[in-house]
Amino acid sequence: MSAHRSARRLWSTPSHPRVVSEEQLIFRAVPVTIQRKRIQNLYVRVKGDDAHIQISAPLSLSRSEILRFVSSRWTWIQRVRSRIMAMRQADHGESQLSVTDPHTWTAEHTQQAKAQMEERVARLLPVWEAVIGRSPSAISYRAMTSRWGSCTPQTGRIRLNVVLADMPEELTQYVLVHELTHLWEHGHGSGFRARMDRYLPGWRKLRHAINQYVILSP
Repeated sequence: MSAHRSARRLWSTPSHPRVVSEEQLIFRAVPVTIQRKRIQNLYVRVKGDDAHIQISAPLSLSRSEILRFVSSRWTWIQRVRSRIMAMRQADHGESQLSVTDPHTWTAEHTQQAKAQMEERVARLLPVWEAVIGRSPSAISYRAMTSRWGSCTPQTGRIRLNVVLADMPEELTQYVLVHELTHLWEHGHGSGFRARMDRYLPGWRKLRHAINQYVILSP
């Protein structure tokens, strides 16, 4: 399952930890809001009529470190801002983008994310194995920049992106069901869609939700 890497509207954010401090500044003529929270990963969102930048950052990061990161991604962010503003002009709707960059994760954070995913899947898998009637031969977890999950039907192996740990659990559930369904259906044709309709009737809304997340690539 691919992870979209273009600008989209977003109605859900990865998590909602309390804002400890907030500051606003102008960076390269663009309004920037920096919210420091008790988190370990850095998130960037582009939102509002002016496509301003909102950053959720760990408490330990200084303003200069945050702005160095923003500067390193500036070409990409500007391209995203242009797309969002073009979409707003086209449909006059609310546009917001959530970005996560697993390349900035520490080894500790990656391990924590993996542990959280293992705990989630341990709870979800028995339920969906019973519903779907298939079981994976193995499930592995890794940081991926182009897919939320993947399945090799020939071996029964499923791989899940650890970035899902920083997103709502219902999206982990959607990806798990999606990959388990591939143990029956190799492609995304009518057979696959019919099974998804039967197993998880609201899957299209969840697919739309997960497609609002963007993973930065190097």
